[in-house]
Amino acid sequence: MATFEEVFYHVVRTNTIHEAGEAGRVTFERGHTMSFGNNVLTMPEGFLLGVVFAIISSDKNSNETLTQDLSYDFRGERVQLNLLWAQKARVLELLKRKRPKA
Repeated sequence: MATFEEVFYHVVRTNTIHEAGEAGRVTFERGHTMSFGNNVLTMPEGFLLGVVFAIISSDKNSNETLTQDLSYDFRGERVQLNLLWAQKARVLELLKRKRPKA
């Protein structure tokens, strides 16, 4: 029996990064539900964003950059992602913000 971590590593990370041509094995959807059925792992899109921001904010990636000048709207503040490499405290501050009232 595989652990959740093993399934995540092999199915999500390995298949998504190394075998991206196998469409449909991992999907991301709005919401907060994760499910697995019919050989498809469905995860919330927020989880994917969390992984991206964990990678960007890691000290180990301080010398990395994105080739495109991408930005993300953190609840009302548009921030260039290349300014966040190895900036864990800044990323956490942005993620903890409350949504602006409509």
